[in-house]
Amino acid sequence: MEISPVYRQIVYKSYNGGKETLVLSISTNQVQNMNVSIITWRIYLGILIVVILSSACIKNEQFTNTNEIVIPDNQDEIKSYLSEYADTVWYVYLEDCDSSYIGQVSEMKLSRNYIIIYDKYINQLSLFTSTGAFLRKIGKQGGGPGEYGNVFSFDITKDESLIYVYAPGDNILVYGINGIFKESIYVGIKFRYLNLIGNKVAIQVSYPISHIYDGYSNYILDQSGQVVKRLWKKNPINKNGEPRISGFSENYLYQDTICYWEYFNDTIYGLSKDYSLIPRWAINLGPRKLGNSAFQNMSTLGEKTTEAVRLMTSFAETTDFFFLELVDRRKLCRYIYLKNKQSILKVGSGRIDSRIPELINDLDNGPNFWSTRSVNSSVLVKVVEPSEMITLLSNTTGVKNNSQLQGYRELLTIESNPTLMFIKMKSK
Repeated sequence: MEISPVYRQIVYKSYNGGKETLVLSISTNQVQNMNVSIITWRIYLGILIVVILSSACIKNEQFTNTNEIVIPDNQDEIKSYLSEYADTVWYVYLEDCDSSYIGQVSEMKLSRNYIIIYDKYINQLSLFTSTGAFLRKIGKQGGGPGEYGNVFSFDITKDESLIYVYAPGDNILVYGINGIFKESIYVGIKFRYLNLIGNKVAIQVSYPISHIYDGYSNYILDQSGQVVKRLWKKNPINKNGEPRISGFSENYLYQDTICYWEYFNDTIYGLSKDYSLIPRWAINLGPRKLGNSAFQNMSTLGEKTTEAVRLMTSFAETTDFFFLELVDRRKLCRYIYLKNKQSILKVGSGRIDSRIPELINDLDNGPNFWSTRSVNSSVLVKVVEPSEMITLLSNTTGVKNNSQLQGYRELLTIESNPTLMFIKMKSK
């Protein structure tokens, strides 16, 4: 394992029911003199993270009837606190060195032992350990074998031995976890999203229609790139109640099941074990939902979303909650849906170009929290930019009394890498 010699202070904090249960801190001076201890500490932290993430793994959900989430109109906002929904918070500081610079986390994949981040502005895939130590870059920009122009999607195999990368073109690039380029798999289809399921590759075709070769939106490929199953004809307009997957739909992993969010019908589908797409959740935006006709002309879609209409933008799902974001009357609105109670709360709204309220962090007085990135069925992650952390550490009284976070402030600059803030949701 490659470990860069440059470290900054790292703090691990765990809270259970508001009670601090563990604090580990290593200062910069200690790092310089205790390389073996650092590696040992990272192993300890890795074990702790594995325990937390593994505890969230439960039996796959059985798809039955579609559930419905109704977004009410003109709902009052409530001030919400992180402790109402989560009981554990911890941070992973992505190591700073010349090779590990991250300007923006454009895409991210997390496995048991690794964090893979793509920064579209520097066009680079970077591999970190689950505790934030930089390991290496994956591939590089260029037009030669194993090189890419930019990256659309990527995933890591369950045994963490291979990384599959799709850059615009006809091929999937495969790298070893050691960063060595292995092979290029010819697909012959331009697509947007790639997910690995067992020994198969699930891909989702991109928009516009000119990219569609036989009218289908989703394909299951074998490891040689051959199509073994086609899913759903692609059509931007819902006809006769038939489900259609749009080319710019997002996807996420929930209880080892790939889920697709379809924009036109605001429906979440799960990919079953026999590679069938089955509806799981329908999101009801009411009569002001942006009509399907708006999607016929993609060039004017942005203009139509500024009118008095509603459009879902993003969400994250855990066992008991949905974190939802939608555009409503030129504002970005945030909701939390409680699955067990079948109730929904509006926790913040504001102009799209403004700072939208988040859950107030009363667990450790650290950054406030909101996320549309789920790690698994009980853990969410937020990317905290260095500017936000610097402002927080400079102005918050509660943090000033936290010597560990203040120690981190000594090493933080505006050019530091982002920090990953993880929370484990309560079980309701």
